[in-house]
Amino acid sequence: MEEKKPANFSSSKKTPPVISCPLCKKGRIIRGKTAYGCSAYKEGCDFRYAFDTIRKKANKKPLTVELVTSLLKESVGV
Repeated sequence: MEEKKPANFSSSKKTPPVISCPLCKKGRIIRGKTAYGCSAYKEGCDFRYAFDTIRKKANKKPLTVELVTSLLKESVGV
């Protein structure tokens, strides 16, 4: 009989990378219902990037983490 191996949950779920806000540099980018935005919105940061805009800028390329990150950073000229 083989030993039962414990399930490794950490490798099956990928956690999104932490991206600091390219505008205020204090908050981090969070995913909302219709856009990415800054977690420091309550402190006055108005960074927001709509999903539709990201799809347009991606120009029918697959939306990878790297591509979305670069689009978010270039949106404010970083």
